[in-house]
Amino acid sequence: MGLRNYANLNPIFTLTSGVSDSATVLPVGSTLGSPDTPFLLALERRTSFHELALCTDKDETTFTVTRGFDGVGPFEHDADTSVEHVVAAIDYREANEHVNTPHLDLEGVTAKGDIFAGTSGGEMDVLPVGADGSMLVPDASQPTGLRYLLGRGIQVVTSTTRPTGTLRYEGVRIFETDTDLEYLWTGAAWIRSNTLGSWSTYTPTWGSAGTAPAIGNGQILGRYWRAGKMLHVWIRVAAGSTTTRGSSNVWYVTIPTGEGTVAVDTWMDGMMLYGSLLYGVKVGFTAGGTAGAMFYSSGGLYYGMNSSLSGFTTGSAFAVYGAVELA
Repeated sequence: MGLRNYANLNPIFTLTSGVSDSATVLPVGSTLGSPDTPFLLALERRTSFHELALCTDKDETTFTVTRGFDGVGPFEHDADTSVEHVVAAIDYREANEHVNTPHLDLEGVTAKGDIFAGTSGGEMDVLPVGADGSMLVPDASQPTGLRYLLGRGIQVVTSTTRPTGTLRYEGVRIFETDTDLEYLWTGAAWIRSNTLGSWSTYTPTWGSAGTAPAIGNGQILGRYWRAGKMLHVWIRVAAGSTTTRGSSNVWYVTIPTGEGTVAVDTWMDGMMLYGSLLYGVKVGFTAGGTAGAMFYSSGGLYYGMNSSLSGFTTGSAFAVYGAVELA
């Protein structure tokens, strides 16, 4: 029922005039020596008109009180009635209830490690224990203001259970167990952020400015991994007996679909085996694009894939590797 104050040494006060059973001000000669409010007073103690009052305010000569406190009284009292600061049954009863009643309602605790945390309503709620190795972090979106994150702040999920809603906040990182890839939420999109883990495979587009080359029974391979805005790419095209080179001198190959566009002009380097000859090759990507034009080196100069390479067939191949910054 709230804090009350007490004093070891205090005088016995007397009423300077009588009071009714509803009066809320008790006049006394002096309130000097009484505790700070609130505190308990007893009127006509040890008589049949014994009454408890809770003093809530005072000045030099009056006590402002709640009459009949804890169900004791009220009564009319005459002048010269004794008024004493006392300890009453309610003081012992409240202390006893506090000691013998659990402070926390343990309902909801179902596992070792479950903890209690405060809610916005000033109540207590159960926060279930997190997975082994997880860490407890503040999160205002949660009922208790807390939640568990796995692995140094990285949430372990699958590609189909990525966090959504308030759990998908800017800067959150996830690791997908089914793809072995790590992603960062930028506030608008998920981007690959891991520098470790498996390379991903893709099929590059091998095209030209004219009739596109056709791989036929040859082979096109592509592999990549991404670290933030840096995309590392490896591409290999090996001709077969039914491969055709197309009608244009300009060949191009592409970075993986869905990873964005190139941020700045970038060159990738590689080699081309043409019959028994070995040439250096370069693939140039321009800012804002996803396809890079291919050139081969001969005599210290670079040329488009001209008709002198019409024999690009079984036994011929090229491979390039490089990294591009993504927009």
